[in-house]
Amino acid sequence: MTKTNSAESAQIAEKNVQTKKKRGIGNATGVQRLTFDNRDAQPNGLFLGHIESIEVKEVDFSSEKTGIPSFAGCKVPVLNVNFASNEADASRRKYARLRLMAVESNSLTIDGGKEAWKVEVVFNWLKHLLDVFYLKGRELTDSEADMLSLTYDDTDDDGNYINVAPETVLAGWKAVFDNFASIMNTANNDSPVFTNNGKAVTIWMKLVRYTKNGNKGWQEVNRGALVFPTFVGQGCIELYKQNVIPVIKLDVTRERIIPMEIKKDTPKTPNINMPSMPVIGGGVNIDMGSEMSVGIDTNFNTGMGFDDDLPEL
Repeated sequence: MTKTNSAESAQIAEKNVQTKKKRGIGNATGVQRLTFDNRDAQPNGLFLGHIESIEVKEVDFSSEKTGIPSFAGCKVPVLNVNFASNEADASRRKYARLRLMAVESNSLTIDGGKEAWKVEVVFNWLKHLLDVFYLKGRELTDSEADMLSLTYDDTDDDGNYINVAPETVLAGWKAVFDNFASIMNTANNDSPVFTNNGKAVTIWMKLVRYTKNGNKGWQEVNRGALVFPTFVGQGCIELYKQNVIPVIKLDVTRERIIPMEIKKDTPKTPNINMPSMPVIGGGVNIDMGSEMSVGIDTNFNTGMGFDDDLPEL
Protein backbone atom coordinates (compact mmCIF):
# COMPACT_ATOMS: atom_id res chain seq x y z
CA MET A 1 0.00 0.00 0.00
CA THR A 2 1.46 3.38 -1.01
CA LYS A 3 1.65 6.00 1.73
CA THR A 4 1.07 9.68 1.06
CA ASN A 5 2.78 12.24 3.27
CA SER A 6 1.27 15.57 4.30
CA ALA A 7 3.20 17.55 1.69
CA GLU A 8 2.03 15.28 -1.10
CA SER A 9 -1.54 15.43 0.24
CA ALA A 10 -1.45 19.22 0.19
CA GLN A 11 -0.23 19.22 -3.42
CA ILE A 12 -2.96 16.79 -4.46
CA ALA A 13 -5.63 18.85 -2.67
CA GLU A 14 -4.41 22.05 -4.33
CA LYS A 15 -4.39 20.37 -7.73
CA ASN A 16 -7.95 19.10 -7.19
CA VAL A 17 -9.13 22.61 -6.30
CA GLN A 18 -7.71 23.86 -9.59
CA THR A 19 -9.31 21.15 -11.69
CA LYS A 20 -12.59 20.41 -9.92
CA LYS A 21 -15.62 22.47 -8.98
CA LYS A 22 -14.95 24.00 -5.59
CA ARG A 23 -17.12 23.41 -2.56
CA GLY A 24 -18.42 26.64 -1.12
CA ILE A 25 -21.25 29.13 -1.12
CA GLY A 26 -21.75 28.54 -4.82
CA ASN A 27 -22.99 25.04 -3.97
CA ALA A 28 -25.33 26.21 -1.18
CA THR A 29 -29.07 26.31 -1.83
CA GLY A 30 -29.85 28.90 0.84
CA VAL A 31 -33.32 29.19 2.32
CA GLN A 32 -35.92 26.94 0.71
CA ARG A 33 -38.70 28.76 -1.08
CA LEU A 34 -41.99 28.98 0.78
CA THR A 35 -44.94 26.98 -0.55
CA PHE A 36 -48.56 28.01 -0.77
CA ASP A 37 -50.69 27.26 2.29
CA ASN A 38 -54.48 27.06 2.56
CA ARG A 39 -54.31 30.17 4.77
CA ASP A 40 -53.10 32.07 1.70
CA ALA A 41 -56.38 31.38 -0.09
CA GLN A 42 -58.96 34.08 -0.69
CA PRO A 43 -62.51 33.66 0.72
CA ASN A 44 -63.53 31.92 -2.54
CA GLY A 45 -60.88 29.23 -2.01
CA LEU A 46 -58.70 30.44 -4.88
CA PHE A 47 -55.22 31.94 -4.70
CA LEU A 48 -53.80 35.17 -6.13
CA GLY A 49 -50.39 35.25 -7.76
CA HIS A 50 -48.54 35.61 -11.02
CA ILE A 51 -46.25 33.73 -13.40
CA GLU A 52 -42.64 34.45 -12.55
CA SER A 53 -40.96 32.62 -15.42
CA ILE A 54 -41.33 29.91 -18.04
CA GLU A 55 -38.39 27.75 -19.05
CA VAL A 56 -37.55 24.52 -20.83
CA LYS A 57 -34.88 22.22 -19.40
CA GLU A 58 -33.68 18.71 -20.02
CA VAL A 59 -33.12 16.03 -17.41
CA ASP A 60 -31.40 12.66 -17.48
CA PHE A 61 -33.87 9.89 -16.69
CA SER A 62 -33.46 6.34 -15.51
CA SER A 63 -36.27 3.82 -15.87
CA GLU A 64 -36.12 3.20 -12.12
CA LYS A 65 -36.95 6.83 -11.38
CA THR A 66 -39.55 7.50 -14.02
CA GLY A 67 -41.17 4.20 -14.86
CA ILE A 68 -40.59 5.02 -18.54
CA PRO A 69 -38.14 2.39 -19.82
CA SER A 70 -37.88 3.84 -23.33
CA PHE A 71 -36.58 7.15 -21.91
CA ALA A 72 -33.87 5.58 -19.77
CA GLY A 73 -30.51 7.23 -20.42
CA CYS A 74 -32.06 9.98 -22.55
CA LYS A 75 -32.30 13.74 -22.17
CA VAL A 76 -35.97 14.36 -21.47
CA PRO A 77 -37.45 17.86 -22.04
CA VAL A 78 -39.35 19.40 -19.14
CA LEU A 79 -41.41 22.59 -19.25
CA ASN A 80 -41.43 24.56 -16.00
CA VAL A 81 -44.03 27.27 -15.42
CA ASN A 82 -43.03 29.00 -12.18
CA PHE A 83 -45.70 30.80 -10.16
CA ALA A 84 -45.40 33.11 -7.16
CA SER A 85 -47.64 35.07 -4.83
CA ASN A 86 -47.69 38.87 -5.01
CA GLU A 87 -45.90 40.11 -1.87
CA ALA A 88 -43.66 43.11 -2.56
CA ASP A 89 -40.94 41.46 -0.48
CA ALA A 90 -39.74 38.55 -2.61
CA SER A 91 -38.47 36.70 0.46
CA ARG A 92 -42.05 36.42 1.73
CA ARG A 93 -43.55 35.13 -1.49
CA LYS A 94 -45.00 31.64 -1.86
CA TYR A 95 -43.99 29.64 -4.91
CA ALA A 96 -45.51 26.93 -7.07
CA ARG A 97 -44.37 25.17 -10.18
CA LEU A 98 -46.36 23.58 -12.96
CA ARG A 99 -44.08 20.99 -14.50
CA LEU A 100 -44.94 19.26 -17.76
CA MET A 101 -42.80 16.65 -19.45
CA ALA A 102 -42.60 14.46 -22.52
CA VAL A 103 -44.96 11.49 -22.74
CA GLU A 104 -43.86 8.09 -24.00
CA SER A 105 -45.15 6.93 -27.37
CA ASN A 106 -46.68 3.46 -27.28
CA SER A 107 -49.81 1.57 -28.35
CA LEU A 108 -51.74 2.96 -25.37
CA THR A 109 -50.84 6.66 -25.65
CA ILE A 110 -51.57 7.00 -29.38
CA ASP A 111 -54.55 9.06 -30.50
CA GLY A 112 -57.61 7.05 -29.50
CA GLY A 113 -55.64 4.76 -27.19
CA LYS A 114 -56.65 3.90 -23.62
CA GLU A 115 -54.00 6.24 -22.25
CA ALA A 116 -54.26 8.98 -24.86
CA TRP A 117 -55.29 11.27 -21.97
CA LYS A 118 -51.64 11.32 -20.85
CA VAL A 119 -50.76 13.28 -23.97
CA GLU A 120 -53.99 15.28 -23.97
CA VAL A 121 -53.55 16.51 -20.40
CA VAL A 122 -50.25 18.17 -21.35
CA PHE A 123 -51.67 19.85 -24.43
CA ASN A 124 -54.77 20.94 -22.52
CA TRP A 125 -52.55 22.75 -20.00
CA LEU A 126 -50.56 24.43 -22.78
CA LYS A 127 -53.77 25.54 -24.50
CA HIS A 128 -55.24 26.78 -21.20
CA LEU A 129 -52.21 29.00 -20.55
CA LEU A 130 -52.26 30.29 -24.12
CA ASP A 131 -55.98 31.05 -23.89
CA VAL A 132 -55.53 33.07 -20.70
CA PHE A 133 -52.45 35.09 -21.61
CA TYR A 134 -52.05 35.06 -25.38
CA LEU A 135 -55.05 34.02 -27.45
CA LYS A 136 -57.68 35.76 -25.29
CA GLY A 137 -60.67 34.44 -27.21
CA ARG A 138 -59.21 33.90 -30.67
CA GLU A 139 -58.26 30.60 -32.26
CA LEU A 140 -54.74 29.48 -33.04
CA THR A 141 -53.57 30.26 -36.55
CA ASP A 142 -52.55 27.33 -38.75
CA SER A 143 -48.92 28.32 -38.28
CA GLU A 144 -49.26 28.46 -34.49
CA ALA A 145 -51.09 25.13 -34.37
CA ASP A 146 -48.37 23.53 -36.48
CA MET A 147 -45.49 24.80 -34.31
CA LEU A 148 -47.31 23.53 -31.21
CA SER A 149 -47.88 20.03 -32.62
CA LEU A 150 -45.67 16.97 -32.25
CA THR A 151 -43.26 16.51 -35.14
CA TYR A 152 -43.78 12.74 -35.36
CA ASP A 153 -46.74 10.47 -36.16
CA ASP A 154 -46.96 7.17 -34.29
CA THR A 155 -49.96 5.72 -36.17
CA ASP A 156 -50.48 4.42 -39.70
CA ASP A 157 -53.37 5.28 -42.02
CA ASP A 158 -55.56 2.76 -40.19
CA GLY A 159 -54.79 4.19 -36.76
CA ASN A 160 -52.48 1.36 -35.73
CA TYR A 161 -49.42 2.04 -33.61
CA ILE A 162 -46.09 2.57 -35.36
CA ASN A 163 -42.93 2.31 -33.31
CA VAL A 164 -41.07 5.63 -33.10
CA ALA A 165 -37.53 5.96 -31.76
CA PRO A 166 -37.42 7.54 -28.27
CA GLU A 167 -35.03 10.22 -29.57
CA THR A 168 -37.62 11.24 -32.17
CA VAL A 169 -40.37 11.34 -29.55
CA LEU A 170 -38.28 13.49 -27.21
CA ALA A 171 -37.26 15.83 -30.03
CA GLY A 172 -40.92 16.29 -30.91
CA TRP A 173 -41.85 17.23 -27.36
CA LYS A 174 -38.87 19.54 -27.01
CA ALA A 175 -39.93 21.40 -30.16
CA VAL A 176 -43.44 21.88 -28.73
CA PHE A 177 -42.15 23.06 -25.34
CA ASP A 178 -39.55 25.39 -26.93
CA ASN A 179 -42.15 26.98 -29.22
CA PHE A 180 -44.65 27.36 -26.39
CA ALA A 181 -42.04 29.00 -24.15
CA SER A 182 -41.00 31.30 -26.98
CA ILE A 183 -44.57 32.52 -27.48
CA MET A 184 -45.18 33.02 -23.78
CA ASN A 185 -41.86 34.77 -23.22
CA THR A 186 -41.69 37.05 -26.28
CA ALA A 187 -45.10 37.52 -27.95
CA ASN A 188 -45.85 40.73 -26.02
CA ASN A 189 -43.59 43.01 -28.07
CA ASP A 190 -40.57 40.85 -27.19
CA SER A 191 -41.75 40.69 -23.58
CA PRO A 192 -43.61 37.92 -21.72
CA VAL A 193 -47.35 37.75 -22.37
CA PHE A 194 -47.81 37.33 -18.61
CA THR A 195 -46.52 40.88 -18.01
CA ASN A 196 -47.95 44.33 -18.69
CA ASN A 197 -45.56 47.25 -19.05
CA GLY A 198 -42.88 45.23 -17.34
CA LYS A 199 -45.05 44.26 -14.38
CA ALA A 200 -46.38 40.78 -13.67
CA VAL A 201 -50.08 40.26 -14.42
CA THR A 202 -52.09 39.14 -11.38
CA ILE A 203 -54.04 35.91 -11.81
CA TRP A 204 -56.44 33.68 -9.93
CA MET A 205 -55.08 30.16 -9.38
CA LYS A 206 -56.88 27.02 -8.32
CA LEU A 207 -54.72 24.80 -6.14
CA VAL A 208 -56.03 21.66 -4.49
CA ARG A 209 -54.82 19.33 -1.76
CA TYR A 210 -57.43 16.55 -2.03
CA THR A 211 -59.98 15.46 -4.58
CA LYS A 212 -62.98 13.15 -4.29
CA ASN A 213 -63.40 10.57 -7.02
CA GLY A 214 -66.64 8.62 -6.87
CA ASN A 215 -66.65 5.77 -4.38
CA LYS A 216 -62.89 5.99 -3.87
CA GLY A 217 -63.42 8.82 -1.40
CA TRP A 218 -60.97 11.62 -0.74
CA GLN A 219 -57.47 11.21 -2.16
CA GLU A 220 -54.27 13.22 -1.83
CA VAL A 221 -53.39 14.92 -5.07
CA ASN A 222 -49.66 15.36 -4.56
CA ARG A 223 -48.64 13.87 -1.23
CA GLY A 224 -50.86 16.33 0.56
CA ALA A 225 -49.29 19.46 -0.98
CA LEU A 226 -51.31 22.24 -2.59
CA VAL A 227 -50.96 21.84 -6.34
CA PHE A 228 -52.71 22.54 -9.62
CA PRO A 229 -55.23 19.87 -10.65
CA THR A 230 -53.96 17.52 -13.34
CA PHE A 231 -57.00 18.11 -15.50
CA VAL A 232 -57.80 21.65 -16.60
CA GLY A 233 -61.54 20.97 -16.61
CA GLN A 234 -63.38 24.30 -16.58
CA GLY A 235 -60.22 26.21 -15.79
CA CYS A 236 -57.48 26.55 -13.19
CA ILE A 237 -56.05 29.97 -14.07
CA GLU A 238 -57.81 33.25 -14.80
CA LEU A 239 -56.78 36.88 -15.14
CA TYR A 240 -57.64 38.88 -12.03
CA LYS A 241 -60.07 41.76 -12.55
CA GLN A 242 -60.94 44.00 -9.65
CA ASN A 243 -64.53 43.67 -8.41
CA VAL A 244 -65.20 40.86 -10.91
CA ILE A 245 -66.07 37.39 -9.62
CA PRO A 246 -63.79 34.80 -11.27
CA VAL A 247 -65.31 32.16 -13.50
CA ILE A 248 -63.07 29.38 -12.19
CA LYS A 249 -64.24 27.86 -8.93
CA LEU A 250 -63.19 25.47 -6.20
CA ASP A 251 -65.83 22.73 -6.03
CA VAL A 252 -65.85 22.17 -2.27
CA THR A 253 -67.89 18.97 -2.67
CA ARG A 254 -65.02 17.37 -4.60
CA GLU A 255 -61.96 19.54 -4.02
CA ARG A 256 -60.37 20.51 -0.71
CA ILE A 257 -57.45 22.73 0.27
CA ILE A 258 -57.51 22.36 4.08
CA PRO A 259 -55.41 19.49 5.55
CA MET A 260 -57.47 16.54 6.73
CA GLU A 261 -56.95 12.95 7.76
CA ILE A 262 -57.40 10.40 5.01
CA LYS A 263 -58.89 7.08 6.11
CA LYS A 264 -56.39 4.24 5.95
CA ASP A 265 -58.67 2.14 3.78
CA THR A 266 -59.07 4.97 1.26
CA PRO A 267 -56.65 4.75 -1.69
CA LYS A 268 -54.26 7.70 -1.62
CA THR A 269 -53.63 7.55 -5.35
CA PRO A 270 -55.76 6.33 -8.23
CA ASN A 271 -54.92 3.37 -10.41
CA ILE A 272 -51.99 4.62 -12.49
CA ASN A 273 -53.58 3.11 -15.59
CA MET A 274 -56.67 5.29 -15.34
CA PRO A 275 -56.98 9.04 -14.79
CA SER A 276 -59.11 10.48 -12.02
CA MET A 277 -62.16 11.96 -13.69
CA PRO A 278 -61.97 15.72 -13.98
CA VAL A 279 -64.41 17.65 -11.80
CA ILE A 280 -64.63 21.32 -12.75
CA GLY A 281 -60.88 21.85 -12.72
CA GLY A 282 -59.70 18.59 -11.97
CA GLY A 283 -58.64 16.08 -9.66
CA VAL A 284 -55.14 14.77 -9.79
CA ASN A 285 -51.97 16.77 -9.98
CA ILE A 286 -48.71 19.06 -10.51
CA ASP A 287 -46.49 21.23 -8.12
CA MET A 288 -46.01 24.34 -6.22
CA GLY A 289 -43.29 26.06 -4.35
CA SER A 290 -41.01 23.49 -2.77
CA GLU A 291 -39.14 21.52 -5.35
CA MET A 292 -42.11 19.51 -6.55
CA SER A 293 -44.31 19.68 -9.71
CA VAL A 294 -47.87 20.53 -10.97
CA GLY A 295 -49.21 18.06 -8.57
CA ILE A 296 -49.83 14.86 -10.34
CA ASP A 297 -51.04 11.80 -8.55
CA THR A 298 -50.66 9.25 -11.24
CA ASN A 299 -47.08 8.84 -12.46
CA PHE A 300 -44.55 10.36 -14.81
CA ASN A 301 -46.16 8.76 -17.85
CA THR A 302 -48.87 11.39 -17.58
CA GLY A 303 -46.43 14.05 -18.59
CA MET A 304 -46.18 15.46 -15.08
CA GLY A 305 -44.08 14.50 -12.13
CA PHE A 306 -42.79 15.14 -8.62
CA ASP A 307 -39.66 17.30 -8.62
CA ASP A 308 -38.10 15.43 -5.74
CA ASP A 309 -38.33 12.20 -7.76
CA LEU A 310 -36.88 13.72 -10.90
CA PRO A 311 -33.16 13.97 -11.63
CA GLU A 312 -31.40 17.26 -10.94
CA LEU A 313 -31.87 19.94 -13.59
